[in-house]
Amino acid sequence: LDGFWYLDALGTISNLGHAVFARQCLAEAVYSLLNDDFAPYPDYYIAYIWNLLMSPQVLGITSTDENVRVYAHCMKTSQDIHGFAHI
Repeated sequence: LDGFWYLDALGTISNLGHAVFARQCLAEAVYSLLNDDFAPYPDYYIAYIWNLLMSPQVLGITSTDENVRVYAHCMKTSQDIHGFAHI
């Protein structure tokens, strides 16, 4: 479930115009991106893929369902292609 929270946080801060999201701890904590052996938790891959695909250009979209959050960005590879996150 933490992965959904992290994905939602990345989308929310992007919508607010922030370019950087800093985690409190990189490794060896319950909420870190890496475990005690420095192997990645799922949040690491979420951050990696988000950074790889999503550009800073946020598109303004909303959901008609109050239980669904939707985020859209232009892709880094092309401003004509859009990336979506539905949570």
